[in-house]
Amino acid sequence: MQCQPCREQGQYASAELWCDECEEALCNSCKSLHMSFKVSRNHNVSKLPPLAVEESSSSGTENEVVDVGKTVLVMCDEHHDKSLEYFCIKHEKPCCILCKRQYHMECCDVEKVDDVADDTKLATTTVDLLLGIEERKSRLTKVVDNERSNLRGLEIIKDSCIEELKNTRSAIDKHLDLLQNDIEQEINKKYGNETRKINKRITSLTARQKYVTDQHKIIVDTKQSDMSLGQKYLRIIRLKHMEDGFPESDETYQVCSLQGIANYKLSYEKTSDSITVERIKRTLQGKNNDMLKYQENKSEDGLESDSSIIELEPNQSKDSNFEFYPSVLELPVTSSVAGTTSPLPVTRTTTLPAELPPTSTVTRSSSFPVTQTTHISCKASPEDRLSFDFYLLNTFCVEKKNKNISISDAKWMPNKNDIAFVEKSNPRCIIYNKKGQKKGQVMLNGAPQCIAIINNICVGVTLTSKQRVCVIDTDKWQIINTIPVHDYCEGLVFYESNLIANCANKGLTYIKNSGKIVKQNIDIKGVLHCHIDCRGNLYSAKMNDESIHVYNLTNSKRLIYNFIGVDNPTGLTTDKDNNLFVACNNNDTIFVKPSRHSRSSVVLGRSDGIDRPWSLDFNHQSDELLVVNNAAHSIFIFKKK
Repeated sequence: MQCQPCREQGQYASAELWCDECEEALCNSCKSLHMSFKVSRNHNVSKLPPLAVEESSSSGTENEVVDVGKTVLVMCDEHHDKSLEYFCIKHEKPCCILCKRQYHMECCDVEKVDDVADDTKLATTTVDLLLGIEERKSRLTKVVDNERSNLRGLEIIKDSCIEELKNTRSAIDKHLDLLQNDIEQEINKKYGNETRKINKRITSLTARQKYVTDQHKIIVDTKQSDMSLGQKYLRIIRLKHMEDGFPESDETYQVCSLQGIANYKLSYEKTSDSITVERIKRTLQGKNNDMLKYQENKSEDGLESDSSIIELEPNQSKDSNFEFYPSVLELPVTSSVAGTTSPLPVTRTTTLPAELPPTSTVTRSSSFPVTQTTHISCKASPEDRLSFDFYLLNTFCVEKKNKNISISDAKWMPNKNDIAFVEKSNPRCIIYNKKGQKKGQVMLNGAPQCIAIINNICVGVTLTSKQRVCVIDTDKWQIINTIPVHDYCEGLVFYESNLIANCANKGLTYIKNSGKIVKQNIDIKGVLHCHIDCRGNLYSAKMNDESIHVYNLTNSKRLIYNFIGVDNPTGLTTDKDNNLFVACNNNDTIFVKPSRHSRSSVVLGRSDGIDRPWSLDFNHQSDELLVVNNAAHSIFIFKKK
């Protein structure tokens, strides 16, 4: 401990003595001066024991605690050489003798600390302090844990984004490979055709060349022969007449142009935030005396992305749903990811963001989402072609990382913007909008088979393994009713306030809104795919059957629609004009039949991206056809032109 009088004069000396009256530490020199003054001559000055500094702050904001003999002194923050021995009750603050004189002269309740403090106050203050410290410690621990959780979440999202980026890049490469292979095939085909034409012309020209050479030799031989002048003249005149019969010139020979092959190409235009890939094809047309005219023909299909949806599916995985703790770190995390799937080599013009956003034509969805618009001219019968032309409006995948995804049925919700479907790999009922963005889901306790729309918020679902029909409220996201039907149910429709389940052995089972089974019709039974139109016609299809059976629920009339080429029908729907659409899983086609006696035709097929279709539904308001496609892995939406 330093000598306090020396420190006041800017000098430093070790204190060895203590004055009880002045409460100052003194060195030997200052003790002599101290004892020489009349005022302090009779003060009690004693030798100091070794001092122990318990705690000191470099900033000087915490009290210094020292041992003086057996007494522990807490030093003043402002006057470091004075101990805190008073307590101001008015300000509830301890102070030293100098602070008392300087700051608390007007305070009437300044007393000795020992007179103010007692065991009860000490205990209460100590408990309050400990509780405060414990609470602060708990808060700090929670904050640290949240920060560590955020760190792990950031790493998960980072890995997910990088993986999605790699998948997107791979999908873009695959799509470009498809375009390249397509163009190479066309170039090779054009090359083969042009090669055959050129070889044919070369053969013809070679024969003419030989003829002309022979004529030249005959003329030379005639000129050098011993024939009379008159005979030579006659022969030359004859050869001239023969030559005049072949009026050949440069214009009569067909000009060969390589531009016909060079016109098949793939071009691109790069901007700061996108790349536009364009497939160009020009066709050659003959016109007037073999003059050639080039006509450019560009067939375009726009694959466009919005704000960063490439859909990195789009994709509602647990990685995308990670939630940061806002009390610590607030980051706006958006995943959307509408994943889409389109293995079509039909794209002509494709606009892809240059950085993260692209979603492939093969597999889509992150997280980052994507909307695809592809115009496709479908195959239809000549008389019906104008009525049944569709183009691909959008496609999306559901959890593309889940390779076992299996969408067993899908239907438009009454708002015509949302799609409700049931999925088997992780049994649930899910709602997506038609842009591929997930809105919610309800977990089911059994594998679902079919879904029927009851009203704006309620849907019915058949659980085949549980032999039950459950009703789901999609507003509250919960199951509100479960009805045991005690049979295997394949089809489910809703008509006139009744859920109608098609049971394999018990036939049609009518279920009221209350959940009570009110009626059964055993005339129609079996493993059937069902659809009901607005007129009460129940369409049903059996696997491996080319016929669609129609049963009117109002008048019990029966009809049969015969199809040619239908193989394993799995999806049925009708448009607002009651044209019947049938999805065939085995031959990758969707048929349409305008009426019972009309001829059926293929409206969508493999060239339109149809791959093992499973379920259909038609949006009457917007003329949009919903297809569960790619072996129940993705959703395709076609719009009627």
